Amino acid sequence: MDPPRPSPRTEHDKASAQATLAHSLRPVRIVLSVAFLVVILATPAQNGVSLGRGAALVLAGLACLNALLNAARMLGLIREGTRRPAVTLQLAADAVIALAGMLLLDASATPLAWIALLLPVFDAGVAFGALAAGCTWAALSLVYVISRLQIDPLGESSANVLGLAVQQLAAVAIVALPTAYVAARLRDDLAHSHRARVDANRRAEELLLVAAAARRLATATASVTVLDIALDCAVSLGFDRADVCEKQGDRPWRLLRVAGSRRGPDPALDDRLDEVVLRDSAVTIGVGETHVDVEELRLLGYRSGVMLPVALGEAYAIVMRAWSPEELTAESSALESVELLAALTSGAWQSVTTLSNLESWSSELARQATHDELTGLANRPHLFACVEAALETMRGTGRQFAVLFLDLDGFKEVNDELGHEAGDAVLQGIAERLGHQVRGHDVLARLGGDEFVVVLNDLSDPGHALNVADRICEAAAAPFSIGSSIVRLGASIGIAYAQPDDSADRLLGSADRVMYEAKRMGGNRFVVSRSDAA
Repeated sequence: MDPPRPSPRTEHDKASAQATLAHSLRPVRIVLSVAFLVVILATPAQNGVSLGRGAALVLAGLACLNALLNAARMLGLIREGTRRPAVTLQLAADAVIALAGMLLLDASATPLAWIALLLPVFDAGVAFGALAAGCTWAALSLVYVISRLQIDPLGESSANVLGLAVQQLAAVAIVALPTAYVAARLRDDLAHSHRARVDANRRAEELLLVAAAARRLATATASVTVLDIALDCAVSLGFDRADVCEKQGDRPWRLLRVAGSRRGPDPALDDRLDEVVLRDSAVTIGVGETHVDVEELRLLGYRSGVMLPVALGEAYAIVMRAWSPEELTAESSALESVELLAALTSGAWQSVTTLSNLESWSSELARQATHDELTGLANRPHLFACVEAALETMRGTGRQFAVLFLDLDGFKEVNDELGHEAGDAVLQGIAERLGHQVRGHDVLARLGGDEFVVVLNDLSDPGHALNVADRICEAAAAPFSIGSSIVRLGASIGIAYAQPDDSADRLLGSADRVMYEAKRMGGNRFVVSRSDAA
């Protein structure tokens, strides 16, 4: 497994902290560069060191350039350089100026020479850490000692000067190296503080997005709406793509809903979806996994992903997936937020589906309470309620209606000879044929056994009831094929027209009486109630 690498966010935080500390060194660099420039221009030959015109111009130019660049960056005229090449060049400039200053000035009498040495050591500590500060001090000290030996060969006085220089270099180390170490720690602390502040702000923004989604989820009434709200929120959290996958029974996984424009892994080929179902918990990809898993994501333009269960049942499963362009960690706020979002989505999904099931059960119970279980037609209580409602409408508006009471002829023989299953099939067939003879706003009902009632509403023409009764007789007389047997029946029908002073019992009773007259007359015919006929 490859060693862990610092995340881009960590590198950015360190660079930001380093820029903050480096900014505080700008005035010191300007002062030392100007002082060094004065030393070069005022006293070109010091302590046995003689600078040629070219070398003096180069060093003077370097000092001027260093002072001007630091002044411009301090005033914000030039963007702060935090990349490694820029930092290294600045460190090199500080080292050259400090070393030249120490050689030109009398190190034993001028504190400025040793103060100048502190700057590159401290700069190295800020930029690269305490070890780099120690290496910088050692390198500068070695170059200084070698340079002094080249300038002033060893003698008795030179030995004293060299011993004093070594003592002063050690004194610089005592001051500079701990200071550089503290600076490095301060840089890391600043980076950590900056990262914590950024993470806190980001987490707060993400929680606000999840809270807004939670309010919308609480008012959602459709499962599709719940999924769309969750996916929109996941994209708002910084994921490039979010989708919901569904599996029913032994069928392969399929996409149910998608948010985001980029392509995602094919759910039918993703075995990790089954792992989510098996574990009933989140499964992350590219979060602490092997290099192969990361490369698999990068082929699709992602660095991390997460799969979260939304609804798991015996014969179905719903899983939400989110894919991120960032390399997330286990402590990532985006990961925590999307897991919270998935939990809220799961709760909303359960609420919506439970409500939908309750509504379906309620509708089914209401249907069973008002309809015949065998034929699906209105039952006796529903029929009486419909007739009472039609009577009220007639009294208020004058709209006429009629009731057809019918009984099947020859049905008892079907039950006796072929059995009750055949009888049930005949009743269902009659119910279907009756449905073809009436209008949508008419009422069909089964009272029980082989007795049916038709309520013809909004009857503008009384002759329409006779036409319907005639068609019903014709439909009932058509043969039924029950298994290998052919069954022939008929229908005896009694017709009663509603009167304003009628009740449901009286009206249905009138139709029932004349139905028996039709049956006594031989069946498969209709008879109109005498009072109505008059």
